[in-house]
Amino acid sequence: MHEFTFTKIERPISERRIMFLRSDIFQRLSDDKIMKIISSHERQGISKSYFYFLLDRLRYLKIMKDNSIAFKMIIPFRVNGNIKFSNGLAYISSNNTLYYINLEFNEYSCTSCPVKNQCVVGMKKVAKENDIKISKENPREAWYSVINQIHDQIKYKIINAVLEE
Repeated sequence: MHEFTFTKIERPISERRIMFLRSDIFQRLSDDKIMKIISSHERQGISKSYFYFLLDRLRYLKIMKDNSIAFKMIIPFRVNGNIKFSNGLAYISSNNTLYYINLEFNEYSCTSCPVKNQCVVGMKKVAKENDIKISKENPREAWYSVINQIHDQIKYKIINAVLEE
């Protein structure tokens, strides 16, 4: 299985931008405590000091701005002499659901995955909102396809950006 999680966003979203995070930092976002802090103002069983410590880290990473979310999409990357996008994505949908997928993990196959239905729903939502057609039946392969097409869209935007001195 890949690591997949989702949560409903209760916080305001102040910015809808694409962010890039190193893969090792991106992997930490899937932690339940961090997902709770991103999605809600409520501490939800987290000590006050730890809650604010993690919130400050998210602000430092520019994931949060004050008490609002400052991204639409997060793309993980690795640096091995060059920059390469990793097979993962954090995405806030139009209905304020945060989907997190990291295809770097292989714990279960899709047939025995406990969150397969939610994973497929999330993948379809992300694909639809980014005008991507799904051509694979296997959810893992479909996620790879969706993520790679999003990477291609981002690369196209970067290549066609007008840079001013």
